[in-house]
Amino acid sequence: MLFKIRSKLLLYFIVLVVLLSTVGLIFYNSSEKLVVEYDDSFERFLLLNDISQRTNLISEKLRGYIVDKESSYLKDYKKEKLKLINDQKRLNEEMDNNDITLTNYKNMIDSFLDECDATVGAFQMDDINLYSNHFNEILKINGFLQESTMALLNNK
Repeated sequence: MLFKIRSKLLLYFIVLVVLLSTVGLIFYNSSEKLVVEYDDSFERFLLLNDISQRTNLISEKLRGYIVDKESSYLKDYKKEKLKLINDQKRLNEEMDNNDITLTNYKNMIDSFLDECDATVGAFQMDDINLYSNHFNEILKINGFLQESTMALLNNK
């Protein structure tokens, strides 16, 4: 009789330990997934923030080049443009390509870069109307990029 009670208690204890261990593992796995998801989200935030700041910086460098006509601004613009292109490549690799907002965002970056090049070209040809039109487009697109950055951050 005493042996039966001991074996039952031992069996209940083993079942309890297995159940608690299973619950612990489930909590561990779900928290691990949450940390990975948070890390991915934070990486997206940093990337989008870098792109946003870089487009602002490019606009400032172009404005400086147009106003002061110094080649150092053009050199800085080209460096920042290359960094933006690299950020855009990272964006293509890291984010879900099925999101229409992201597709629009990528297209706006392309348009921004095209307008920047057109502004530099028109400025070097000394066509004030053309480069001022292109520069105004840069400012518009940059504003849309800033708004889209916030939308992408809020969606993810």
